[in-house]
Amino acid sequence: MSAPQRKSSGNVEAAKPAASTAINMGAIAGSNESITQKTSNDDLLQVPTQRPSAGAPATGEQSTTGVAADRIKWAEIPIDDALARLTAVRTGLSQKEADERLIKYGPNKLEETVRNPFKIFMGFMWNPLSWCMEIAAIMALLLYDFPDFGLILFLLLLNATIGYVEDAQAGNAVAALMGQLAPQSKAKRDGEWVNIPASDLVPGDVVRIRLGDVVPADVKLLEGDEVKIDQASLTGESLPVTKRQGDEAYSGSIVKQGEIEAVVHSTGIHTFFGQAANLIDQTESSGHLQQVLTTVGNFCIISITLWVVIELAEQFGHRDPKPTCVWGDCGTLNNILVLIVGGIPVAMPTVLSVTMAIGAQQLARKDAIVTRLTAVEELAGMEILCSDKTGTLTLNKLSVDKTNLVPYNGHTAKDIMYDGALAARLENNEPIDVCIHESCDERDELWEKHTLLHYTPFDPVTKKTVAKIKDNATGKVFRTAKGAPQVILALDPNVDKAAVDDKILEFANRGYRALGVARSEDGECALADCKWEMVGLIPLFDPPRHDTAETIRRANALAIDAKMITVDQPATPKRPAHHRRHPTTHHHNPSYH
Repeated sequence: MSAPQRKSSGNVEAAKPAASTAINMGAIAGSNESITQKTSNDDLLQVPTQRPSAGAPATGEQSTTGVAADRIKWAEIPIDDALARLTAVRTGLSQKEADERLIKYGPNKLEETVRNPFKIFMGFMWNPLSWCMEIAAIMALLLYDFPDFGLILFLLLLNATIGYVEDAQAGNAVAALMGQLAPQSKAKRDGEWVNIPASDLVPGDVVRIRLGDVVPADVKLLEGDEVKIDQASLTGESLPVTKRQGDEAYSGSIVKQGEIEAVVHSTGIHTFFGQAANLIDQTESSGHLQQVLTTVGNFCIISITLWVVIELAEQFGHRDPKPTCVWGDCGTLNNILVLIVGGIPVAMPTVLSVTMAIGAQQLARKDAIVTRLTAVEELAGMEILCSDKTGTLTLNKLSVDKTNLVPYNGHTAKDIMYDGALAARLENNEPIDVCIHESCDERDELWEKHTLLHYTPFDPVTKKTVAKIKDNATGKVFRTAKGAPQVILALDPNVDKAAVDDKILEFANRGYRALGVARSEDGECALADCKWEMVGLIPLFDPPRHDTAETIRRANALAIDAKMITVDQPATPKRPAHHRRHPTTHHHNPSYH
């Protein structure tokens, strides 16, 4: 994909990358969420006149993000026609146009359901054990047994209150987390690339999606290199799907390879993901503890019912004279009340709720968010803790050890950083790219002297980035590459591979992550025909967190087996693990660099 000439790094955005989760992040992230008037029998595209709720078009109106979107097959429409339908251009919308469309179509997110607090509270008294207690309370009232009635009612209300309060606190915590983890998207506004919240995207926006990004809305891909997109969570396809210009990509899918620009055509509930999420919005799941309580409650109900039948058969079938009942005095009801109260663990729900509430409060002091009280019990059953290394056990603050740069083929340490920075792309906010660029002493003049002609982003298959560069002074075109050291090493047939492998292993044993840099002077030929020369190795270091050792020690003391999951060389995590007293057992995924 071609890119315009880049100037001084002072003009490059330094926006902080946002967390991307796939929270769609489950229940937390929810979802990510033209317009020419066209009169035909098939597609009637009308601009709504009022703002709908939560991103939906106005009631009774059709639009490209509404009813018409269900009929338009965007993948079959030529790119120019799609842009015309969306009254969009390849340079993106102006901020004013985007604001107007945001008012018309609402934010790019699912509708937020407002739950009735009273129904939530009463829901905590709607289960088999509570039913038995409620029946017992009614019978105690009929018998004028006010002490028992008050005690049973108190236990019911106490259990419901604890559950309601914890649920409300969890909801507030999740809402705060959603605000902190609001997904970001890179969109072109007023001709410039800017990072904006994904919820602010509107139909007609031009966005850039790259490796690791969650597609923020339903988009039509514009001109550029093909990309591979993982749609497993949406379509069930086990392997990433190759998408090319003109194809459609769905909101919520994940880019696994490549980089491309796209135009947004549907947002919010009108996306493929939004429609699916809307269908399952009312689906609820119960935890293991709730299933156990339901089983216990059902057993109690069955046993109590059996004994009540026996009691009634004895009282009215065999006893003579038959018992009589008056308000406040009925031997049969007294016996049934005894059966109900004695047949159910009256205090068990309250005791369990109080116990889990205490656990939830203790977790909250550690900045953990408990969305369900029963999650405390499920967490207590954990036996294996699988931990990522970067950013979890380490600070995720990469730095270059310039004193240990290793040049090859007559190059210098300065050449390594210079060519590595040329193969980095700051706009992507990739930590390694940012680290390499900021570590280059000539970064301020880098893109005044050169023009980026083409950039091939990192992907798990090639494990490298490649930049096609033109020297503005001489007009010479060349390429630079950086990536996994073994991959860069394989590009140069003349370098001493054994020596390079030994240095890579040495870096790994010292806790460094090695990065290879190469250069090709054959800039005009096809990429596959380039003759590469290895420039050198860059050692990257990510220091461990100060509290990691204590955390692992406490987990082991609780009989939790901790595992480290990393994509680095097998030797790389062993040194940090030694310093943190982390088990040296780790799982290595060779598919990623």
